[in-house]
Amino acid sequence: GIGVGLAGYFKPDVIIPNFMADTAANNTISMMFTGRNLAMGIGMLIVLLWGIPENFLLIFIIRFLTETADLVANLVNAPSLSAVLPLAIFICVMMVLEALVVMAMWKIIQQRNKGSA
Repeated sequence: GIGVGLAGYFKPDVIIPNFMADTAANNTISMMFTGRNLAMGIGMLIVLLWGIPENFLLIFIIRFLTETADLVANLVNAPSLSAVLPLAIFICVMMVLEALVVMAMWKIIQQRNKGSA
């Protein structure tokens, strides 16, 4: 997330192929996308340093919800499915990975709670 955020600020065409910074709207969308990724990356780094499973669970639930909103927005606003298919596949892969992390963290929390009861 941190890498995507920084790259998006300094070289957005690396993150968004064929990116054109030709309108205020495109620049705003780019900054929102990269800013969100940078913020999530910093949040994940803080959670990693704390090492508390509940924090991991919460940050990945938030990330999953963000990806869900991105997927819906892209599908609704796409001129055609083929135009957004590569991005939709990428988002779906990320959502699967995030769901797996959420399930793993939930299991760790449950096992820890059983051991301390």
